[in-house]
Amino acid sequence: MPGWQDAGHRCHEQRAGHTATLLNDGRALVAGGFEGINALLSTAELFDPATGKFTLASGPMNASRAHHAAALLSSGKVLLAGGSIDPLRGDIFDPMSVARALLFDANAASFSATGFMSSSRAHHTATLLSGGKVLVAGGANIVTAEGGCSPPHTQSTSLAGAELFDPTNAIFAVTSSMTTARSAHTAALLANGDVLVIGGVDTKNNPLASAECIDSADWIPSRRSAGDCHQTAGRRYEPARIGKGVERICGSATEKQRASATFHGKRAWYWGSDL
Repeated sequence: MPGWQDAGHRCHEQRAGHTATLLNDGRALVAGGFEGINALLSTAELFDPATGKFTLASGPMNASRAHHAAALLSSGKVLLAGGSIDPLRGDIFDPMSVARALLFDANAASFSATGFMSSSRAHHTATLLSGGKVLVAGGANIVTAEGGCSPPHTQSTSLAGAELFDPTNAIFAVTSSMTTARSAHTAALLANGDVLVIGGVDTKNNPLASAECIDSADWIPSRRSAGDCHQTAGRRYEPARIGKGVERICGSATEKQRASATFHGKRAWYWGSDL
């Protein structure tokens, strides 16, 4: 009967808030995170399923970080972007070291610096697109809180902004912002090339039931309507496909209505040319 079993060996270091990325050769890159209060990690390890062993990467990241995002590029390298230098709250940033992204070369088992994001961010997502670019969306950034405290009090706030990383020139370019600021969300690349972003927390740290989808073709929100899919008397709602295997429930719509749908009873917002 299928079930959980011990991987064989432990990591070299305890860690949480890290990333784990499957490489093309079958190994997994485990990078960053924290092992206790004010104990962030700049180290990375490689897990080999053939031996069940973890080995340390040749060199550390350029800065200790947790709550960052990672994506495997078409070249086989791994992009690691953003993160926090506060392991618990996730909102204290070093703007230079954490806005800067890294590339991990599996052949050399080492990191190298690459471009800077326009905003420092943690608890965001990084999604590889079919064209080879990476969409970095949302996350949390540090702001000065209101109240006139001295010294100023800081707090994190969720971001609506998104960026595209182009591996051919190592440049991050700002793209269309989400309709809702969110951090600690998830993202998935759909079969039609759109990216679906789900849940997270808003600027007041309230959990979100909403989702939205951005069109990978031109990155311009179409704002096309798909009907209000909450149950309403006198209306019948039918499932429609988004790409392959993903369903939404929707009915008739007018151009004045925002695109909305329901995933497992939760309200969703969509962007996309074919929604």
